[in-house]
Amino acid sequence: MKKYLILLASAMLAWSCGDDKNVDEPQKPEPPVTEAAISLSATEYAFAAAGGTSDEITVTSSGAWELIGDDKVFEPSAKSGENGDKVTFTVGVNPKSEERTETFQFLCDGEITELTLTQSGGDELTIEAREYAAPVKGGSIYVEVVASGAFEYTVEEGADWLTKPTAASAAVATPERAELVAAANDT
Repeated sequence: MKKYLILLASAMLAWSCGDDKNVDEPQKPEPPVTEAAISLSATEYAFAAAGGTSDEITVTSSGAWELIGDDKVFEPSAKSGENGDKVTFTVGVNPKSEERTETFQFLCDGEITELTLTQSGGDELTIEAREYAAPVKGGSIYVEVVASGAFEYTVEEGADWLTKPTAASAAVATPERAELVAAANDT
């Protein structure tokens, strides 16, 4: 009988040292590992020279995102957000004739996607000097002009002493200058 008691005690000891998990109890699965990802509803946007606000750009990401870029010209509505958030960009008038471009980066857990914004060049018109003198006896005055494209000019009504040249003398004018004709000053 002593043998049976020792055998029973050994069996109980072996059973108590075993796995405590209940076989019938469901095990919790490990959460799936998600890879970092980020994408945009648009990767480029073009503005007119007059400026304005972009359409909404939706950010699809696996987590929180951050926006990096020079926001001095193109101003974003948000610099960070979550999956599904929308961003717009605002830009003022482009006073230069050259196109402006800026690339912004959206970052999420080490992943990067880019958005390129461009703005058309504006119409640039600069008159080289602020004052011009008309000859006392009358004659042509040439106004030096720097323009990004073709330009037209008029003389204000009531300025009877100053006119645009006739078609015959207009050939003297070039795209870089405008010609005005001053009448003689008899006073």
